Amino acid sequence: MPSGAPQWGSWPFTISREMVAKLDLGEDWKAFVGALDQLKAETVRPDSDRARVNQQADQAATLLNRSLDRLNSMPLDQGTIERLIRAIDGDEAWKGVSGWDQAAQRYLAIVPLRQALYGLDPGRKEAMEPLKTRLESLLEKLRFPEGLDSPRGFDPTPLGGPH
Repeated sequence: MPSGAPQWGSWPFTISREMVAKLDLGEDWKAFVGALDQLKAETVRPDSDRARVNQQADQAATLLNRSLDRLNSMPLDQGTIERLIRAIDGDEAWKGVSGWDQAAQRYLAIVPLRQALYGLDPGRKEAMEPLKTRLESLLEKLRFPEGLDSPRGFDPTPLGGPH
């Protein structure tokens, strides 16, 4: 990315790649990631070609839709959910977090996975208490300071995975 260029896709793509890497979405997903990288490279250029951007965006959208069709046909079982939670909330995953947006995305991804896990097996409520406590702690760290409407002074370093 050229120096001074704005971060591209920092909100929607923060963790999608690593989450999906834990699932088997086949060659269409790999091709989508490549197409997305090409699209990103083209759009950050000051002299980007509108027709090429449109073509690359259409190609990426087609590959993404195929991947989503495959994802929709996959069973979301307890093992898959647990793998996704470990991928998103592990120490290694948190090492790559450099700011509030990325930390918030991790939190927002873990919450529905925890809810899905609980929905599959409500009898595991007690076993899931550490994750619930972890999420409550993360949410508290993500809250904006009193009187501010931004995460001023946010430090992601103490957010590592469960210990």
